[in-house]
Amino acid sequence: MKKLIVIFLILIGLLISVILFRFISTTSFGEMLAEDISETDEITHINLYSRVEDEPLWLQIDDPEMINTLIEEQSIISIRNQYKRIQKTLDYSMTIHTRFNSYYFDFDDEFFSGRRSDYKIINGSFIEPILQLDDDLEWLTGDELFNTD
Repeated sequence: MKKLIVIFLILIGLLISVILFRFISTTSFGEMLAEDISETDEITHINLYSRVEDEPLWLQIDDPEMINTLIEEQSIISIRNQYKRIQKTLDYSMTIHTRFNSYYFDFDDEFFSGRRSDYKIINGSFIEPILQLDDDLEWLTGDELFNTD
């Protein structure tokens, strides 16, 4: 009976350790993408949606060089899994399209959401690389994007 209790306590301790490790360990956006997108699957374009202005704005990046620059700069961002759901709407949405799949992410200065999980941004910014590309690209309103008058 004592052996059974000791084994049970050890198993509970291991389970708690694994859960705590999962929530206190950090990962990077690049590691997350590497798990989802294979090296042979090419990113065709990226759509961005901004809720920062009074009117929502959209941006599509088709240029392979700009896509690579954006992904490289965002890949080094460190994120940590959150214990609870983020209770606010994040300022930006990004959809990464490959030939076969699409991957959806939301973020702002503090938080990142993707893969049905919420994360705290530990180091880096998802927004800065986008703003650096802003000089070369034009954000569109809904009317401009969908060609409605």
